[in-house]
Amino acid sequence: MAAHVYKCPNCNAELTFDPAKGDFGCAYCDSHFTKAELEKLDTAQKAEQKEQQDAAAQDKPSQGTEGELNTYSCPNCGAEIVADATTAATFCYYCHSPVILTGKLAGKYRPDAVIPFKVDRKRVEKELKDWCKKKRFLDKRFLSDAQTDKLTGVYFPFWLVDTKLHSDLTGTAEDANTWLVGDTEYTEHKEYAVSRSADLDINNVTVKALKKPEVNLLDGIYPYDTKDVQDFDMAYLSGFFAEKRDVEKESAAAEANATTEATAKEMMLSKTDCPGVLRNVNCQNTTLSQTWRYTLMPAWMMTYNYKGDMYYFAMNGQTGKIFGNVPVDKKKVNLMGLLIGVGAFILAALIRLFFM
Repeated sequence: MAAHVYKCPNCNAELTFDPAKGDFGCAYCDSHFTKAELEKLDTAQKAEQKEQQDAAAQDKPSQGTEGELNTYSCPNCGAEIVADATTAATFCYYCHSPVILTGKLAGKYRPDAVIPFKVDRKRVEKELKDWCKKKRFLDKRFLSDAQTDKLTGVYFPFWLVDTKLHSDLTGTAEDANTWLVGDTEYTEHKEYAVSRSADLDINNVTVKALKKPEVNLLDGIYPYDTKDVQDFDMAYLSGFFAEKRDVEKESAAAEANATTEATAKEMMLSKTDCPGVLRNVNCQNTTLSQTWRYTLMPAWMMTYNYKGDMYYFAMNGQTGKIFGNVPVDKKKVNLMGLLIGVGAFILAALIRLFFM
């Protein structure tokens, strides 16, 4: 299976996507190229990549134990790269070049869309430190240089589902009016049959397309803003890790449809204005059409193993939303408890001295 590195035409070093500038930069000669310029400069590499993909179709990558690992040759230095079944973009451990495993994103596995990174590494490191300053009993090793070096930008795979449907909502509205005539209280109950119908467009329902447990960290950094969705281009992956989907439409359909139907019901109820209380609500939906887009979305991730427990930090690579938990330094907690205890003892002693 082919691997690909985007090269700077000025110095032949690696080009990576720069989230801060929104273009593609070279860390060695400080050259920068727009997406359109990169496409022109990369014509020769694209042709070579196509040949490699055609060859890959005839020859499967070598596999490791139980078929879980694949090996590739780094196009920059020739070193062997080992990746698991879902890794689609990574780095060469020898020359540190960003490498895209093009065969993983070819054919039916080529994404339809991508939300590019907007948060660059400098910003995520600063915000990580600011976030940790608010954690009073943080174990300081969580912010060591060796640990922050593990901060990783990753594109995770999702399905974006757009559905056109016809929705019919029925229910019963119950209304009650009470009044007094002299000493007599009267109550009038009314019931109304409620019926509403509408054609709805419910777009960008998001469903995870990866089984790895790491993807569950993204629950804390939702939502992504789908206004930034771009047509997929392999170049956006340069300089980041990326995962290939291993959840197909058939497996994701139940979750996507459940979310779509719940959203349809909320929309119908929001447009149903009736007196009293609405009861016995029933919403029937008929799907008219549905479009699925295989989309990669960005996140910054860092994990930390502390005394056998795993701690983590995650940031939305588009919006900057942060989620995670940190290890507590028990020595700091115990010291604080001791200081509070000593302070309480001294205060009690002073009260007895002066007021008893």
